[in-house]
Amino acid sequence: MKNLLLCITAIFSICYGTIASPQDSQVKVSCPERLYGLVNSWAEGFNGTGAAAKASVSVSTGKQLPDISISFVDANNVTPGDDEWAMIVGRDVIVPVINADNPLIGRIRSKGLSPENLSVFIKEPSSASWGTLLGTDDSERAVLYVLDDETLVKSVSGYLGIDVKKQGRTMASDAHELFSALGRDPLAIGFCKLANLVNDPGPELAGKIIIAPVDRNGDGAVDHNENIYENLVAFSRGVWIGKYPRALTGAIYAITPVDVTESQAAFLGWILNDGQAYLDKSGFTQLLAGERQSCNDRLAELTSPVSVTNERPAYATLIYVFLTLALAGLLVAFISRIKIKHVSTAAVNTVSQKALDENSLIWPAGLLFDRSHMWSFMEQNGTVKVGIDDYLHHVTGEITRIVLKQKGDFVRKGDEIVSLIRNGKHLTIYSPVSGIIREKNRKLEEDIHVLNTSHYDEGWIYRIEPLSWAAENTLLIMADKYKEVVSAEIHMLREFLAGLMSNERVRYATVVLPDGGPLIDNPLADMGPEIWEEFQIKFIDSAKMH
Repeated sequence: MKNLLLCITAIFSICYGTIASPQDSQVKVSCPERLYGLVNSWAEGFNGTGAAAKASVSVSTGKQLPDISISFVDANNVTPGDDEWAMIVGRDVIVPVINADNPLIGRIRSKGLSPENLSVFIKEPSSASWGTLLGTDDSERAVLYVLDDETLVKSVSGYLGIDVKKQGRTMASDAHELFSALGRDPLAIGFCKLANLVNDPGPELAGKIIIAPVDRNGDGAVDHNENIYENLVAFSRGVWIGKYPRALTGAIYAITPVDVTESQAAFLGWILNDGQAYLDKSGFTQLLAGERQSCNDRLAELTSPVSVTNERPAYATLIYVFLTLALAGLLVAFISRIKIKHVSTAAVNTVSQKALDENSLIWPAGLLFDRSHMWSFMEQNGTVKVGIDDYLHHVTGEITRIVLKQKGDFVRKGDEIVSLIRNGKHLTIYSPVSGIIREKNRKLEEDIHVLNTSHYDEGWIYRIEPLSWAAENTLLIMADKYKEVVSAEIHMLREFLAGLMSNERVRYATVVLPDGGPLIDNPLADMGPEIWEEFQIKFIDSAKMH
């Protein structure tokens, strides 16, 4: 039955591909006027690559334009319709900036700037001191500079609950003026775009102008969960995973029909890669590599292949009628078969909703486990077989794709060794041992179902010739002890997921059973890529420190 379905699908794909309209090679794009310069530069850059598809841009007027295949919008968040799909392609981030030579830098980094203190500082000129900004008794005067950009002023005003421009604060005409002022006055503070900080300071101010930490929860301190200011990469990752005020972040989204054509996918794929450089020139911020990878993976899964030709074969209609009749018969047989299996399928679905706890997981005796959630087993020929553990499988849900290293590659313990991908969201897992990859499990590239159903047996990932097995196996954990490790991690996972139940992430509240009991199975399965990234940092990356 399955093979017959695949055969019919393939024939339909071939036939419909041959009768596809030439218009499928045209990518008609719309955007608001504010984005026109950026989107038009994307279209021109893409058209200059020689791709078969060509993009054209129109300014949206509030009304639905005909034949538009991709709409670009700028917003804090976008909720696509039932037949639409939205993908982020760039960011607009507003940041408070200070001089790194500020004499109060230590206190600024430990206490941060809260919106309440900033509001008082801006509204009351007599209180324009660093003591007001930090909630301390420091009397040093502070001058505020705000970049005179409509979107920036609107975002900062919304974040602070006041009209910044009406307060008579110093407005900088451009980023160069703002940065020069901060360079001259170590006690000054300003608001600019992250893109300005990345691209505009100039060599004499590079590294001297830094982002001022934000006390997001207003408790008078930059907590561990708020400390994302070590460097620009850490900050950008913090913005992605929601650790920076959303009122100061915007995004550019591409909205397409759910069935993305090859032409649309080619244009969006180019934007996610080569097109990212165009964001800098337009005052926006590029996506992180991991975020782009998630978008690319999801885009590949949604793409509907379309072949373009100018002629319809004479036999196309006859084939269409034949295939329609064949498919109707196939569906009748298939539905009958479903009815027969209804009871057993319902039972399987009931089991899949079990809770996630240490007693619901499997830990085969004889295997050694690593905190990055891989198992190892020394075989008789001296190679070490490795794979992912049951806990990781039950956290992520079914994996849809896997990215493997090559046979002959050398890895050290703690090196990246495999990427697990579910619908465009991915986790990077680290090697439990050092050595040379002698074999990778090609079954996983052909049928990922093996990994999901038999991760301790047929779903193994590599065979590795170990380099330091005698020393490294002492760092691995036996099954009975590993159960205790995972039990503690499940407790941490509950706390982590409970933290998502803020107003901003209320859609994630279903990951805990209503009575406050154990987690449901596969809690990360339907969460967004930013939550997977946060899980990566908190649970997978931190395991390398043990």
